[in-house]
Parts: sequence; structure tokens; C-alpha cells
Amino acid sequence: MIRFSKSWLSNNPWPLLLALVGLMVRLTLAGALFLGCTDVSAPKAPGYRAPHLLLFIVVDQFRADYLLRYQSELLPAHQADGDLGGFRYLMDQGAYVPLARHDVLQAMTGPGHATLASGAYPYRNGVPINQWYDFRLGEPMYCVRDDSQVVLGAQGSEGRSPKNLLGSTIGDEIKNTGNGSRVVSISIKDRAAVLMGGRRADAALWFDKKTFQWTTSRFYANEAVLPSWVSPLNETLQKQKGQPYTWASRPGACRFSDEGEDSFNTTLTLGEKSSINSPYGNEITMAMVDAALDHYKLGQQDRLDALFVSFSSHDTLGHQRGPNRCEMEELTLDMDRRLSALFNRLAEHLPRGMEDVLVVVTGDHGVSPAPSYLSANRVDARWLNAEALKERLEQGLVSRFGEPIGGAWISYTSDFNYFLNHPAITQLGVSENAVEDVLKEMLVKQEDFLLAFSANDVRLRQLPGGQWERQILHSYFPGRSGDVVAIPKPYVMNDEYPTTHMTGYTYDTTVPLILSGPGLVHGRYATEVEVVDIAPTLAFLLHTLPPNLAEGRVLSEMVRIEP
Repeated sequence: MIRFSKSWLSNNPWPLLLALVGLMVRLTLAGALFLGCTDVSAPKAPGYRAPHLLLFIVVDQFRADYLLRYQSELLPAHQADGDLGGFRYLMDQGAYVPLARHDVLQAMTGPGHATLASGAYPYRNGVPINQWYDFRLGEPMYCVRDDSQVVLGAQGSEGRSPKNLLGSTIGDEIKNTGNGSRVVSISIKDRAAVLMGGRRADAALWFDKKTFQWTTSRFYANEAVLPSWVSPLNETLQKQKGQPYTWASRPGACRFSDEGEDSFNTTLTLGEKSSINSPYGNEITMAMVDAALDHYKLGQQDRLDALFVSFSSHDTLGHQRGPNRCEMEELTLDMDRRLSALFNRLAEHLPRGMEDVLVVVTGDHGVSPAPSYLSANRVDARWLNAEALKERLEQGLVSRFGEPIGGAWISYTSDFNYFLNHPAITQLGVSENAVEDVLKEMLVKQEDFLLAFSANDVRLRQLPGGQWERQILHSYFPGRSGDVVAIPKPYVMNDEYPTTHMTGYTYDTTVPLILSGPGLVHGRYATEVEVVDIAPTLAFLLHTLPPNLAEGRVLSEMVRIEP
């Protein structure tokens, strides 16, 4: 320690004064820190501002590898003229998970959209497959069927509502905040629009292919009439019916598709169902999106709004072409350009531009390569005639238990879910478990199946181990899943389409996920993400509760919010 004489200090007081001043500054800083201030030397950064619009985009049958394969063909994140890009803009600004997962036994449209909206797997949300057998009615039950809610302008159509969906959706929870939020759901497919929209949507609209117009059900229309702002779009559609629609590949396109021709030129007729299997389906969906943005002024008011959009053309075309065809590559690039147009519109019209928007892009399921493509490349794959198989199984049950009373032993089949004739089993005094066990034995003897399990196996937890057990327990819903469910070998599928999706294998369950907007940390993430994690993460960012049956986690590694 340095010592100074009193005489020196009396003649040189400045060091002592400076030391005292320094001590006072340090004491002041220490007091400030003690009181909870983190940094008194720098101005406080502005806190997190929740967005005014949630834009939740689902591309139906969007395989995880599409964005990876076609990335070099996508629009740049920021174009030379200053416009925003599409997928790459989101990938550049947000959190991109190339390989997110629907951890279910059977990946398809109804369960996929229900899981995305509710944050709960089918065993909780009640939608295990697209269509099951209703034992009370004695007939098939479509996942959004509700005979009490008629479809407007579509004579003879079954009613539609979210009656069969258990629990709330993220849109319902946004409405429950009570701040006047508007929630709109749009898709060509009714099950996509209804299951995303949930119970509290201000509008849930889908496309009726028979009448070639947009519609909704009485459940969403208080006055039992189609909203007036939808009428101009339907008038345009009616004028377009019968007109030719030409879709041709770009010169030099399709560098990443190795099945079929490397170019195409197709002419479709508008008004026919097949015309939706093209960019025209994206076009009319985006026209409805634009109209909804205008009518409800979504994102432009001092409130949180939500717009759910499911683009269906990837699925309707993908079933016919498979994921290795030139048409699918071109359709993905068309989707990219339409998203770019949407983002630029929002950037121009919202008060804070895209900073006011939380964007989600994902898929409801993937799809298998076509068996024709796989077989040509020495991969074991094949189609299965589900109706012929049902007849063989029925004959086997008759041989074992005799003729059933009033029908067949198998009342209904849906995507390898087998629903038994319970009244006949009861009348004959046969053990239900015995019938299930015989049916299981016959299924696993078929060369096309790997495993089979029954409702009783689920009750007793006598299930295959590992991932099989987890996917079964995530998916099985008593009374809506089959009494017996068969699990096919990889790349074995029913012959309803050239290719399809109906399994828990990676090609059906793996989808991309992009989250972009305020509070999200940009990056490409290799973390394990399940789609049930999306709704809780959105709830955290939007200051709402998660849907009431949600079981996922907040993706904390992707979120950073300054206080």
C-alpha cells in the first residue's frame, strides 16, 4: 500500500478527492445492481413486442426433403428488386428444422391437421384416421362429419363441423384471450379448414369440387348464408368453368426429379376436379387468403389475429404423380413464388411489416415414393388390393367361427384398420378377443404385413416395443381406431392411388418446420422436434395459453425474448 505524508496531502488534495469520487461512483453502481438494474451504463433495449398476426401455413403432403432438394431453385431471401423471397426468406430469417416429426402410427390429413392445431396426438384429440366406423350409427364416420351442420350451397353434402375434435386449438385459445381477435381458416379440403379453425373461428372456408365454389357450414355462419365477401370469388370461379388451363414446365427445369419425363405441358379444364391438381389450386387458395386479409383487416388492428391456410394441391397431385416427378418439383417452386407475393403484401400493408407477423410453415404428413419408381430401382415395394384382402380375411373368420348373423365379421376397413361386427359377435356368443386374435394371426401371415395388434392389446399394453409402442399409444383412440390394426412392411400400400401415405415410417411422418418472426433465433436446427411442440411454442410467443390438451414443449432453444 502506498502511504502519503500529511504535508504532501495538504499541498496535493486532488488524489484524495478523485479517490472519494471513484468510491462514490462504485457505491452508486453497486446499489443500482443490488436493486435489480442489469446495466446502468447503456440504454435499455426495447422489450419483446408480440406480433399482430399469426400466419400458420400447412402444405398438404409436404415431404421434408422438398426444401432440401430444391433449395438452389428457390427464390433468394431478398431479391434484387428489394422484394422478399418465399421459403428461403423464412429460412434466412427464422428457425428452420429440416426434419420435424409427426410421431404417429398413421400419418394422414385429418390427424395431421388436428395434431398441428391442438398440440396433442390423436389418442388425445380424437382424430386417429380420416374416417372410421361409428358403431352407434352402424356406418362410416368422416372425421369432420356433423349431420346437424349443413354445408351452405352444396345440396346433399354431409354436414361439417369440429364436433369430433376433442379439446381446443391454438386459434381457439387466441380467441379466448378476449381482445377481439379474428381467426380465419382456409383450405381446399374441408377437414383441413375445419380442424385448423376449431370451434371459435370467425370463418372456416373450404372448396366444394362438385359445385366448384368456396363454401362453409352452418356451424361457422351465424346467418346460415355464405359470407357476402366470399361471393365475388365464387362468381369468378363460375365464369372460369370450362376454360382451358395450361401448365407447362419451365425450360431447363426439373433438375432434381428422376421419374418420368424431364418436362411437361399439360392442359386442364377448369371446373373439373383434376384442375385442382396444379398451381391453379394454389392460385384460388391464395385469392381467398387475399380476400380474408382485406375483409377482416387481419394484422392491421391493435389485436392479435390468426390466419390458418392449408394448400392442398401438393397432396391431390402427389397421390397421382409421386414425389419424384417433374410436376412436384415445379409445384413446389410455384408455392415458393406465391408465398413471396404474400410476404411482400404483408410487408407493405402491416404497420410493422413482417416484424408484425409470426409465420409457421410445415406439412401435415409426407408421402412414399411410388412403388413403380421404387421397383424400377431395385427397392421392394408393392400395392395391395385392400378389398380382396378383406374378402380373404372374411372367409378365414367364417371358416373359424361360422357364418355371422346379419352381415359380415368385418363391418368396415379403413387404411388397414379393421372394425368388427360387434352385434354378430354378441349374438353368437363368441369371445371378442378370440375373433381379434384370429384376425391378427391371419394378417401377420400375409407377406405384406409386419405386425398387427388389437384393441385388447392396447388395453393390456401387450404391444410391440420401442418406437412401435410409442406410435401406437400416440395414435390409438378406442372406438375410432380399428378393433385390429395391421402395420404394413415399408413401401407396401393400398392400391387406391399410384402412391399414398398411411404409415409411421419416416417417408410419411417427416416434414419441414420453419418458425419465423419476433422472438425467434435464426438457424438451422438439428434438434429433435415433434409437431406437437408447435402449438405450445406459439402460445409462449403470442402470450396465450396452449390448447387445453397440448402435450408438446416450448422450443426454448429457438426462442429468445428480451424482457
